[in-house]
Amino acid sequence: MTSKASEVLNLFATPVLSFKFEKHDEYVDKWSDWDRDDRRPDGWQCNVNTSFPQVEQDDPYAPMEIVNQLEVDLLANIKKIHYEYGLSLYIKFERFWYNGYYTNQGQEAHHHLSSTDLHSPVWAGVYFAKNCLPGQFQFVKTDYSLRSQGLLNFMDSELNEYYDETYRSNFTDGDIVLFPPHLHHCVRVNDDYNTNKQRLTFSFNVDDVDAINIRNNSCAS
Repeated sequence: MTSKASEVLNLFATPVLSFKFEKHDEYVDKWSDWDRDDRRPDGWQCNVNTSFPQVEQDDPYAPMEIVNQLEVDLLANIKKIHYEYGLSLYIKFERFWYNGYYTNQGQEAHHHLSSTDLHSPVWAGVYFAKNCLPGQFQFVKTDYSLRSQGLLNFMDSELNEYYDETYRSNFTDGDIVLFPPHLHHCVRVNDDYNTNKQRLTFSFNVDDVDAINIRNNSCAS
C-alpha cells in the first residue's frame, strides 16, 4: 500500500477520559429495576426517571446509604485518574443524580454549563451502572453551522469524522466518562433489551473545591 504524502493534523482536541469503575462489581446487584416513571424537571423534553439535580434523602428509588458510598468510591477512582494525568486532587462532586430509562425513554441533547453564573464545573461525567448498551449515549456536535469549508464527498474518506454530527459511544456497564461541560450529549434508548431491564446511569459534575468555596462565599456576602 502506497504511503500518503500528507498527514492530518487533529487540532484543538477535546479531552474525554474513559475508564472502568474499579468497584463496579460491588454495586451491580445493589440496583433493582425500578418501575417505569417520568420525573423530568421543567424544561426537559424527553421522558426519563431522574433525581436531577441531586439524589435527596427521601428519594423514592435509590437507597441513600448506597448512593453516599457510591459517591465516595467514584470520587476516589476519579482522583486516581487525575493523579495519572497530573491533575488536581482537590475536587468534589458539585451535583450527583441518577437517570433511569426504559425503551422509548431518553434525553435530548444538552450540556452541563452553569445557567446561573459564569463558572462551570471542570468535568461533566457519567457512570454507566446497569443495562447500558453501546450506542445509546451519544456526543453531539453543535458547531457544524460555523463550517466555512464546502461539503465534500466525505463518506468514504478518513476525513469523515470532521463532518459527523454525532459520536455514538461504546460505553457500557462499568464505564465512567469525564468530558468538558460544554460538550453536548444525548441518550437514545430504543432497544428491546431495555423493555424490562432498566438502563441506569449516575451523572455528575466535578468541580474544584477552592472554586466552589469562593463562589459560595461570594453568594453569601
